[in-house]
Amino acid sequence: MAHEVSVIALDVEPSAEDKAEFLTQSGCARVTVLPRGSEATRSADRAGIVARAAGKMQSLDARLRSPLPPFVREAWSDELMSTLERIKAERAFDIVYATQSWMAEHARAAGLPRVVVDVDDLLSHMSRQRVASSGWHRRKVIELLDAAKDARYERSLPRRFTRVVVAKTEDRDFFPATDRERVTVVPNGITLPPAPSPEPTLTNTVLFVGTLGYGPNIDAVKWFAGDILPLIWRENPDVRFTVAGYGSAGALADMLRDPRCAVHESPADLAPLYAAAAVVVTPVRIGGGTRIKILEALARGRAVVSTTFAAEGLGLRGGVDLEYADTAADIATRCVQLLRDRERRRSLAAAGRATVAAKFDWVSIERGLPELVSRTAAAQPAGRLSGD
Repeated sequence: MAHEVSVIALDVEPSAEDKAEFLTQSGCARVTVLPRGSEATRSADRAGIVARAAGKMQSLDARLRSPLPPFVREAWSDELMSTLERIKAERAFDIVYATQSWMAEHARAAGLPRVVVDVDDLLSHMSRQRVASSGWHRRKVIELLDAAKDARYERSLPRRFTRVVVAKTEDRDFFPATDRERVTVVPNGITLPPAPSPEPTLTNTVLFVGTLGYGPNIDAVKWFAGDILPLIWRENPDVRFTVAGYGSAGALADMLRDPRCAVHESPADLAPLYAAAAVVVTPVRIGGGTRIKILEALARGRAVVSTTFAAEGLGLRGGVDLEYADTAADIATRCVQLLRDRERRRSLAAAGRATVAAKFDWVSIERGLPELVSRTAAAQPAGRLSGD
């Protein structure tokens, strides 16, 4: 079954040439780009002024009464709403596929039927982690209320929308058993490089890749630089640590002032950095979703040392596809061992790449998407919650 696809994106306004190239390469019928942060930011500013004027009690009342959590209310955009309403009046759609729950709420409010919401990250997991890790302070009660509302809201998603898509079975189990028939697991995937990166000439570089401004990545780099690198340098002072990813390094730069460390902000191409690395690390301790960084490293043919938490839901075999380690001392030991043992690195890299090719290649994953679209298009629209 062929489908005509329209795309609405919140991003920097592309040039006419870039937009035309996107339409040609993607096969989409049309694309509408709303500048990120303009109207949405103004709406948030207006909401902030109203909240301050209304006072703390009314703010608390809104938190208690509204079915929508703060992360949805604060992202609300009148511009996105009017765009959706205009497009709905111009043409009919079989389904709407939203990549964030707050985007799906806009589509729902605009009256678009059969909305699929892609929940790549369960934000309630991250809000719970954030509250648990913070000490007592005067806003603690508000944060506890928000975390509870986040969880209650996300558990209601299968009743609010026609279908929910998650990236791993563990996330499907988060939803009530009675609602799980409306939750579909579609693994995150990658485009497999045609060949692994060649073995580096110097095998003394450890690489971390991830969005630089993302909280869980900041925590991971700080932990590695502060607690793990000194243990590695005790065994091998020549080891180098490279951090690369989209965005600004910010405070991470202060943690990586040693000349043996390097930060690459928004590199145009990660291939040379993977090629120079003997080991890739993912010392992630908090956050949610699927760590695509692990799949990409394995697909590049690199040995990976990861926390158990970071690889959760991927089904990767410790000691076969990658090495698991959960303490600073164990991570340091695994890194030193792999940097010294070429054959062990090559064995892990080969097995890891083969597993990624079998389970996470987009070509294989996308074969199941037409059935998902067809089933959703034939389904009854979801119901509503009181207070909408």
